[in-house]
Amino acid sequence: MQNDNTKNSMHDIFGALIAHEDAMAELYQVYETCTGDPTGFWEKLIMEERAHSAVLKQLHDKFSQKKISVDFSRFNPVAINTAINYIKKKIEQAKQDGITQKAALITARDVEGTIIEHDFFRLYKSRNYSDEKEIDALEEHTAEHFARITKELELAGKE
Repeated sequence: MQNDNTKNSMHDIFGALIAHEDAMAELYQVYETCTGDPTGFWEKLIMEERAHSAVLKQLHDKFSQKKISVDFSRFNPVAINTAINYIKKKIEQAKQDGITQKAALITARDVEGTIIEHDFFRLYKSRNYSDEKEIDALEEHTAEHFARITKELELAGKE
Protein backbone atom coordinates (compact mmCIF):
# COMPACT_ATOMS: atom_id res chain seq x y z
CA MET A 1 0.00 0.00 0.00
CA GLN A 2 1.24 3.49 -0.85
CA ASN A 3 1.82 5.87 2.03
CA ASP A 4 1.39 9.64 1.70
CA ASN A 5 5.12 10.22 1.05
CA THR A 6 5.10 7.64 -1.75
CA LYS A 7 2.01 9.21 -3.29
CA ASN A 8 3.57 12.68 -3.11
CA SER A 9 6.83 11.41 -4.59
CA MET A 10 4.95 9.66 -7.38
CA HIS A 11 3.03 12.83 -8.19
CA ASP A 12 6.29 14.80 -8.14
CA ILE A 13 7.93 12.38 -10.55
CA PHE A 14 5.08 12.17 -13.02
CA GLY A 15 4.28 15.85 -12.68
CA ALA A 16 7.87 16.84 -13.41
CA LEU A 17 8.23 14.53 -16.39
CA ILE A 18 4.88 15.59 -17.86
CA ALA A 19 5.73 19.26 -17.28
CA HIS A 20 9.06 18.70 -19.02
CA GLU A 21 7.46 17.19 -22.12
CA ASP A 22 4.83 19.95 -22.16
CA ALA A 23 7.54 22.60 -21.86
CA MET A 24 9.41 21.03 -24.75
CA ALA A 25 6.28 21.12 -26.90
CA GLU A 26 5.83 24.79 -26.00
CA LEU A 27 9.47 25.54 -26.80
CA TYR A 28 9.16 23.90 -30.19
CA GLN A 29 5.90 25.78 -30.79
CA VAL A 30 7.71 29.07 -30.17
CA TYR A 31 10.54 27.97 -32.46
CA GLU A 32 8.01 27.06 -35.14
CA THR A 33 6.53 30.55 -34.91
CA CYS A 34 9.92 32.30 -34.88
CA THR A 35 11.41 30.37 -37.80
CA GLY A 36 8.31 30.03 -39.95
CA ASP A 37 8.97 26.26 -40.08
CA PRO A 38 8.79 25.93 -43.88
CA THR A 39 9.53 22.19 -43.80
CA GLY A 40 7.25 21.22 -40.89
CA PHE A 41 10.27 20.13 -38.84
CA TRP A 42 9.14 21.82 -35.61
CA GLU A 43 5.50 20.86 -36.13
CA LYS A 44 6.40 17.17 -36.11
CA LEU A 45 8.47 17.54 -32.94
CA ILE A 46 5.59 19.41 -31.26
CA MET A 47 3.17 16.57 -32.03
CA GLU A 48 5.64 13.97 -30.77
CA GLU A 49 6.34 15.82 -27.52
CA ARG A 50 2.60 16.10 -26.90
CA ALA A 51 2.31 12.36 -27.53
CA HIS A 52 5.11 11.74 -25.00
CA SER A 53 3.20 13.78 -22.44
CA ALA A 54 0.07 11.71 -23.10
CA VAL A 55 2.02 8.46 -22.63
CA LEU A 56 3.42 9.71 -19.34
CA LYS A 57 -0.10 10.58 -18.20
CA GLN A 58 -1.20 7.02 -19.04
CA LEU A 59 1.77 5.60 -17.11
CA HIS A 60 0.83 7.82 -14.19
CA ASP A 61 -2.67 6.32 -14.24
CA LYS A 62 -1.20 2.81 -14.34
CA PHE A 63 1.06 3.63 -11.42
CA SER A 64 -2.00 4.80 -9.49
CA GLN A 65 -3.57 1.41 -10.25
CA LYS A 66 -0.33 -0.32 -9.13
CA LYS A 67 0.31 -1.74 -12.61
CA ILE A 68 3.79 -0.24 -12.77
CA SER A 69 6.29 0.77 -10.13
CA VAL A 70 8.70 3.64 -9.95
CA ASP A 71 12.36 3.43 -8.97
CA PHE A 72 12.47 6.46 -6.71
CA SER A 73 16.21 6.11 -6.19
CA ARG A 74 16.79 7.01 -9.85
CA PHE A 75 14.61 10.12 -9.81
CA ASN A 76 16.57 13.34 -9.82
CA PRO A 77 14.05 16.14 -9.34
CA VAL A 78 16.82 18.75 -9.42
CA ALA A 79 17.94 17.66 -12.90
CA ILE A 80 14.40 17.64 -14.28
CA ASN A 81 13.42 20.93 -12.66
CA THR A 82 16.66 22.53 -13.84
CA ALA A 83 15.87 21.35 -17.36
CA ILE A 84 12.31 22.73 -17.14
CA ASN A 85 13.59 26.11 -15.92
CA TYR A 86 16.14 26.19 -18.74
CA ILE A 87 13.40 25.47 -21.29
CA LYS A 88 11.15 28.18 -19.84
CA LYS A 89 14.03 30.66 -20.01
CA LYS A 90 14.64 29.75 -23.66
CA ILE A 91 10.92 30.14 -24.43
CA GLU A 92 10.91 33.66 -22.99
CA GLN A 93 14.14 34.59 -24.78
CA ALA A 94 12.80 33.43 -28.14
CA LYS A 95 9.49 35.22 -27.60
CA GLN A 96 11.28 38.47 -26.74
CA ASP A 97 14.23 38.41 -29.12
CA GLY A 98 13.30 35.88 -31.79
CA ILE A 99 15.68 33.09 -32.73
CA THR A 100 17.40 31.75 -35.80
CA GLN A 101 16.80 28.22 -37.00
CA LYS A 102 20.40 27.30 -36.18
CA ALA A 103 20.22 28.67 -32.61
CA ALA A 104 16.86 26.95 -32.09
CA LEU A 105 18.34 23.65 -33.25
CA ILE A 106 21.31 24.01 -30.89
CA THR A 107 18.99 24.55 -27.93
CA ALA A 108 16.71 21.68 -28.99
CA ARG A 109 19.69 19.36 -29.31
CA ASP A 110 20.88 20.34 -25.84
CA VAL A 111 17.42 19.74 -24.33
CA GLU A 112 16.99 16.34 -25.98
CA GLY A 113 20.56 15.44 -25.00
CA THR A 114 19.81 16.19 -21.36
CA ILE A 115 16.97 13.67 -21.39
CA ILE A 116 19.27 11.02 -22.80
CA GLU A 117 22.17 11.90 -20.50
CA HIS A 118 20.04 11.75 -17.35
CA ASP A 119 18.00 8.77 -18.57
CA PHE A 120 14.75 10.46 -17.52
CA PHE A 121 12.48 7.61 -18.64
CA ARG A 122 14.26 4.73 -16.88
CA LEU A 123 12.33 5.41 -13.70
CA TYR A 124 9.69 2.83 -14.39
CA LYS A 125 9.40 -0.90 -13.90
CA SER A 126 6.33 -2.53 -15.32
CA ARG A 127 4.63 -5.84 -14.81
CA ASN A 128 3.28 -5.51 -18.32
CA TYR A 129 5.25 -6.02 -21.52
CA SER A 130 3.30 -3.35 -23.42
CA ASP A 131 4.09 -0.76 -20.71
CA GLU A 132 7.79 -1.61 -20.98
CA LYS A 133 7.48 -1.11 -24.74
CA GLU A 134 5.93 2.33 -24.14
CA ILE A 135 8.84 3.27 -21.89
CA ASP A 136 11.33 1.95 -24.44
CA ALA A 137 9.52 3.91 -27.16
CA LEU A 138 9.88 7.16 -25.18
CA GLU A 139 13.62 6.57 -25.01
CA GLU A 140 13.83 5.65 -28.68
CA HIS A 141 11.82 8.70 -29.75
CA THR A 142 14.09 10.96 -27.73
CA ALA A 143 17.16 9.43 -29.40
CA GLU A 144 15.45 9.90 -32.79
CA HIS A 145 14.71 13.54 -31.95
CA PHE A 146 18.35 14.07 -31.03
CA ALA A 147 19.48 12.50 -34.31
CA ARG A 148 16.99 14.46 -36.45
CA ILE A 149 17.89 17.73 -34.74
CA THR A 150 21.61 17.00 -35.16
CA LYS A 151 21.06 16.28 -38.86
CA GLU A 152 19.08 19.52 -39.31
CA LEU A 153 21.81 21.39 -37.48
CA GLU A 154 24.44 19.97 -39.82
CA LEU A 155 22.33 21.06 -42.81
CA ALA A 156 21.83 24.53 -41.29
CA GLY A 157 25.58 24.84 -40.87
CA LYS A 158 26.07 24.31 -44.61
CA GLU A 159 23.79 27.21 -45.54
